[in-house]
Amino acid sequence: MFIVVAAGLGSLAVIRATVTVVLKHHPARLVVALPAGTVNTCRELGKTANGVICPVFFGLFRSGGPLYADHGDIPVGDVRRLLSA
Repeated sequence: MFIVVAAGLGSLAVIRATVTVVLKHHPARLVVALPAGTVNTCRELGKTANGVICPVFFGLFRSGGPLYADHGDIPVGDVRRLLSA
């Protein structure tokens, strides 16, 4: 299984390109995970990926930026700790 995680969906074209490259490696399953997106975007991604995880949906003409209270970076040590848990 291969999981593509995007911190935000800046461009559907970028995620589609990423999915296309990953699919060339013939993963058993491909899942795309986004923190937020439009219903249409997630539906489109679901046409090529085996699954899409997107817990928060926002309107077609609204940016997802305001959904994030803290735009700060996550320290590398925290990421390693979470991945090993």
